[in-house]
Amino acid sequence: MVGAKPMEISKAIAVHEEYPATVKVSSERSGDEVQITAETLRRATGPMLVQLLRYKPNREARITRGENAGRTISYANVTQDWKVLAEWDGRAPLSMSAMAPGRIRLLS
Repeated sequence: MVGAKPMEISKAIAVHEEYPATVKVSSERSGDEVQITAETLRRATGPMLVQLLRYKPNREARITRGENAGRTISYANVTQDWKVLAEWDGRAPLSMSAMAPGRIRLLS
């Protein structure tokens, strides 16, 4: 989906929210490490990827070229890093840790 089409993204999120959750995930940060736990709430189908996304809630960029030259644009939830940490089959509860140095926010 193209991020420049917010109505398509909003519609996809609304459709997804109608489905009951399959997995409960939680994470807790301690210094440069994050502890991730997960458990299935109902039958999960197929392997699942455990991913760690690091993002900045807000970022401003000064545009120096093109039709927007001279403007400052604010961006929301800018991805800084995205890693696949593991593949999980969901049969047993998941408990793992991952390094996440720095203060950039996390979404697991």
